[in-house]
Amino acid sequence: ADAHTRYSGPRRFSPPATPNVTELVQLGDFEGINRWVIGLTDFRKFNVTVMTSPSRLVVDVQH
Repeated sequence: ADAHTRYSGPRRFSPPATPNVTELVQLGDFEGINRWVIGLTDFRKFNVTVMTSPSRLVVDVQH
């Protein structure tokens, strides 16, 4: 039985208009925990913000 809502979007994509982010890849979904990798062109500083309504995680990569 599913105890959570599964992500149904693409597992790999290259976001347009993001010169420092090359791709995003979903590594898996296990017991409601999604794991993603963000591919970057080089080492970059970043900030992570947790938001609500709706729940989401924002990763801000420095230019």
